[in-house]
Amino acid sequence: MARKVTEEVFIPISDFSSGRIKSGSFLFSPVIRYFWQGKWSGDLIEPRRRLFDCELVYVSKGAYNLEIEGNRYRMRENYVAIIPPGIFHESRTLRHDHPLRHCIHFDWVPGPATPHKPIQSFIGESFDKNLVNPVPPEIAKHLPMVVNLKKYPELVELIQDFVRKLRSKGPLSSLKLWPVLNALLMLDSPRIHKKDFQNKTSRQVFMVRDFINENYAKSQNYGTYVNLTKLSGSHICQAFSSLIGKPPLAYLNDIRLHHACRLLRETSMSSKEIAVIVGIPDHNYFTRLFRKKFKRSPIRYRIFCHNHGSG
Repeated sequence: MARKVTEEVFIPISDFSSGRIKSGSFLFSPVIRYFWQGKWSGDLIEPRRRLFDCELVYVSKGAYNLEIEGNRYRMRENYVAIIPPGIFHESRTLRHDHPLRHCIHFDWVPGPATPHKPIQSFIGESFDKNLVNPVPPEIAKHLPMVVNLKKYPELVELIQDFVRKLRSKGPLSSLKLWPVLNALLMLDSPRIHKKDFQNKTSRQVFMVRDFINENYAKSQNYGTYVNLTKLSGSHICQAFSSLIGKPPLAYLNDIRLHHACRLLRETSMSSKEIAVIVGIPDHNYFTRLFRKKFKRSPIRYRIFCHNHGSG
């Protein structure tokens, strides 16, 4: 049966960018290819298929059945699944099911596979493995993954915020993907502790994160965050790293550098001007940070983007 989706929102790869992220023992550079969301009616089947990329599925309302390599799951509200490429899976709704799904297709790391590759191949169709960017082994061992987030309201909030940013095509929406993926991987890791998801602390972490997102160009340090949250600097650092995946000042630099990338791509301002605008007035320091993260100087990054038409 052909898929029928209503109220669908579909956004292609060209609206997103990515950055190389190191989080704990995980190193990945998630690249969003497509985002879509839609509400299904009952008695629908999405036939058995294999993906050429990874798919993160978040259910915000309703329920449906998901089968992955013979394992069946009832995907209810606030369930999340990560489906890796190359494995058969099937989705279907029962008569009274009306799920609202939010689906993000992404690659964990950039690779040689063409960005114009198809999303999926249905059973009986050929499947070209050369079109798949491989999942790093340290991540592949956790997949496929199906998680009930009922016990983790902070993670639900994180995913919902990510989906809102994608829906509005926010300029830094892709930066929201790696904290979500990292938190889900941590749930599947023996290193996780309940204290990582305490409600009060997580709210203060999000407070710091939102402050950074909105005020990245302003001078700030741990004293700023201490005054904002009334927590100690060490507590902020530990809690922020646990939930977001890196310390707040490292996150701040990432935000600044991604804004710098956008300005290098979209304006003719000099790198010195851009450094000041994003909050790193020391141009030598800005250049060192930029080169360390993107493996090229700001000027060479601009040339690369102009020559290749992307960042």
